[in-house]
Amino acid sequence: MRRKLFIVTPKKCIFCILYVCILFSVACSIFGMSRSLFYLCDIFNLLLLYFELKHVEKIRNTCAPLFYILIALLIFLVVVACINFVKPQLVFWGIRNLCRFYILFFGVILFFTIDDVKRVIRFYFVAQIFNVFVGIYKYFVLGLFSDDFGGGIFVTGGGLDPFCLLLLCFYSNLYFAKRTTFKKFAFIVAATFMLGAMAEEKMMLMLAALCVLMAVLINQFIEKNITIRKLVIFFGLILGGIIAINAVNRLAPDMLSILFNKKNFMDYATATYDEGYRIPRVGSFQVINKLFLRTPIKEWFGLGIGNCDTSTFSFFQSDFYRAYGDYNYRWFTNQWTYLECGIIGFGLYVFFFVTLIITLLAKLKRYSNASRPYMITSAIFTVAMIFLMWHSSAIRVDTAYIIYFGMAIGFVAMQHDSNEIKEDC
Repeated sequence: MRRKLFIVTPKKCIFCILYVCILFSVACSIFGMSRSLFYLCDIFNLLLLYFELKHVEKIRNTCAPLFYILIALLIFLVVVACINFVKPQLVFWGIRNLCRFYILFFGVILFFTIDDVKRVIRFYFVAQIFNVFVGIYKYFVLGLFSDDFGGGIFVTGGGLDPFCLLLLCFYSNLYFAKRTTFKKFAFIVAATFMLGAMAEEKMMLMLAALCVLMAVLINQFIEKNITIRKLVIFFGLILGGIIAINAVNRLAPDMLSILFNKKNFMDYATATYDEGYRIPRVGSFQVINKLFLRTPIKEWFGLGIGNCDTSTFSFFQSDFYRAYGDYNYRWFTNQWTYLECGIIGFGLYVFFFVTLIITLLAKLKRYSNASRPYMITSAIFTVAMIFLMWHSSAIRVDTAYIIYFGMAIGFVAMQHDSNEIKEDC
C-alpha cells in the first residue's frame, strides 16, 4: 500500500496542481513567501503532458473543435514568432505562459470523474470558509481595504475573482437543480459579495450578479415550467440582491456610485494611472496600436509570443518589457495577449472560450438532468472569464489553473453522464 502512494498518475498530478494553487496562494498572501513556489506546478504539468500525449486521439474525439483551435493557435504563435525574429528562449517562455493551462484543461477532461470534480470543489468550499475569516480579520481588525486588502487568501483580487465566481456558478446551478442545500448556496453568495466589497472588486460583483441571473434563465429555459419553488427562489434572489447592495454600501460605499452611474463607470473603465496601469481597460487596443504596433501588419499579427514577456529569470525578460514594462500591460489579459498576438491571435484565443460555451449549451438537452448543472456551470463561468480578460491577468497567471478546471467541469460531466450523480456537494 505504501508503494502505491508514490506511483505518479495523471489524476494525482491534477489534484496536486489544483490544491497547491490554493495552498501557495495562502503562503504568498498571508506569510509573504515568494510566488516562485508556483513553479512546482510546472513539474506536475509536464508529467501530466507526458500522460496526455498517449491519448491525443481521445482528446481529439472528445472535444475536436477546441483541440483544432488550440493547434491553430500554436501554429500561429510559432509562425509569427519566426517572422518577428523572437529569441527562442522568449518563444518558449511565452508559449509556456499562454498555453500551459490547456494541459490541465484537457487533463481534467481525460482523467477526472464527477467524484473527482466534487472532491476538488469541496476542498475549495472549505478554503472559501477560511477565506471569509481571513477577509473579516483583514477588513475589521487590520483595517485593510481595496488594494491593501488584496484578495483575502489570494495575493490580489485577480486571484479572488475567478475563485469566488467558480464556486458561485457551481453552487447556484446545483441549488437550482436541487443537488445542494440552500445553506451552502447562501453562504457562497454572501461570501462572494462580502469579499468582493472588501477587496473593492467592482467587476467581480457585476459578474456575480450576471452569473446568478444567467443560471436562473438557462435553468428556466431548459425546464420550461414555473413552480412554487422557482417563484420562491426568484423573489428570494431579489431580496438577496437588495441585502447584498446594502452590504456593499456599508463595506464600500464608493463602489455603488461607480457601478450605478454610467459616467462614473466609464471614467473608471477608461482611467489610467502613471504609477499603476498606463493603458485603460476600455479602448486599450486603440492605445496599443498608437503607441506600439503602428502598422496594419503588426496590428493583425502582433509583436510575437514572448516578445513582451518577463520573468524573475533575466534571460526570459524581453527588450520590449525592459523598455515599456512600466505601462503594466501584463496586468490585463487582453492587453498582454493583443500586444504579442495581434487581432488574429487574440481572436483565436477568445474563440476557444466562445466555442467552449457554444458546445456546452448546444448539447445541454442531449444529457441527463444530473449532468446539466455541471455543463451550465462551465458555460456561465467561461462567459464571466471572457469579461475578466479586460479586468485582470488572472487567465494568464498561476490562478488560471483554477479557471481552466472550472471550464473543464462540463466536459467531465458529458464524459460520465449518469442520472446517478448525487447531491453531495
